[in-house]
Amino acid sequence: MAVLTTRLKFKKSKQTNEMTGFVSLNSKTGNLRGVKENSQHQKKVCVLAKDLSNRELIVEDVLYNVSVVPMKSNNGFVVISATPVPFEAKINALVIPKVTYKVTATFGHKTVYYDPLDGKSSASNTLQGALDELESRKDLANKEQVITDFKRQAIILQQRMQEDGYNIFSDYNPVSEEEQSLEKRPIGHPVEIDSIIIPRAIYRITLKFGKNVILFDPLEGTDNSTKTLPGVMGIIKSRNDIQNKDLVIQNFRKQANFLINQMDVDGYYTKKIRGQKSLNYPGSVKKH
Repeated sequence: MAVLTTRLKFKKSKQTNEMTGFVSLNSKTGNLRGVKENSQHQKKVCVLAKDLSNRELIVEDVLYNVSVVPMKSNNGFVVISATPVPFEAKINALVIPKVTYKVTATFGHKTVYYDPLDGKSSASNTLQGALDELESRKDLANKEQVITDFKRQAIILQQRMQEDGYNIFSDYNPVSEEEQSLEKRPIGHPVEIDSIIIPRAIYRITLKFGKNVILFDPLEGTDNSTKTLPGVMGIIKSRNDIQNKDLVIQNFRKQANFLINQMDVDGYYTKKIRGQKSLNYPGSVKKH
């Protein structure tokens, strides 16, 4: 008896209450292709063999690699083996402050997501619900790692929501030391601070994080947000995507004070740069 292979999704039949699938036979190649029950192609039914070892584990809407043999009546096929097709998952986090906070795991044609603001059920608006949904899937490759990565992104997202003023309650209680450490993971990007001083020519500090740059340049800055110390400090404090913000502010202030003191030595008016009012300050940085 010829054994054929294909891929199938199963649905519970309303008539028999049994899991069934449907295939179309290519008359030229003899290959089978899984189709929907309402397909316009000529199709035949596939039923599970009575002695199929994992018969009770077959579920709807999961793609299976199957082996089938023709029924004796030639009216369809009998499934003699069925193994879920494992899909690699891609995990993404989307944050639009005050608008969208969402983590998604996409695999095959399926998406599991965690959306504390707009999720429609506990499977999507609670972290535990989303994790349970992932755990229940039989078609996830590297399921344990996927769940770990999903948790990590979700906990970071919860931290970001708290930073943005939301009173977010975490319904998920980490149990391992590794998972507990995720809750303490810094939010945002690490910051690299660089200074360049060329006396009487360039006085500049740059803060780089992610794809962002904050500039402090008393000589060439375009406005107070780049030319004055209070202006730049205000920009740094307003950012929610900086790791260890207090330490960054402390280090920036040290470098900025050194830079401004050097400008003093080089003969520049610096009161306005420091944010101090000065009747002698002419509106632009000039040397004494």
